[in-house]
Amino acid sequence: MTTQEQKEYLLDQLVNDFRSLSQPANANWGKMNFNQMLEHLIEACKNASGDIVFDTFHTPEERLPAMQAFLMTDKLFKPETKNAMMGEEPAPVKNENTNALLDELQSQIHRFYERFQQDENLVARNPIFGDLNEELWTRLLYKHCIHHLHQFQPAI
Repeated sequence: MTTQEQKEYLLDQLVNDFRSLSQPANANWGKMNFNQMLEHLIEACKNASGDIVFDTFHTPEERLPAMQAFLMTDKLFKPETKNAMMGEEPAPVKNENTNALLDELQSQIHRFYERFQQDENLVARNPIFGDLNEELWTRLLYKHCIHHLHQFQPAI
């Protein structure tokens, strides 16, 4: 899938796909419930737009080119992929209103693209994947969101 197709999916379809899940009670893997996952993705979008800033890398700098090369592939995150920035237990839910969280996720995705439209040279630091431009952030957000969509899709 091209970066443009991923962008269109994030802007136009992702939140509808999450809404169609009808907030499943249990994830296929991981410890987050549905609302914790949505809050997690909202935070990721805030990082992508530069509203949450990290000063340092969690990944050794010599590994960042390989991490960014992964973003350019069609490979997705595997189930149970651990986020080195998260603790053993997910953060408590701040907002129990799933519809409000879905609306906020949509808003944050749009904010991300608006920020890069305002400044095409913008780079925002992801502590795992490094300093990312719009293309790399789009690819990371797409992989991240699809990973969590699969986390909550009913097993077939």
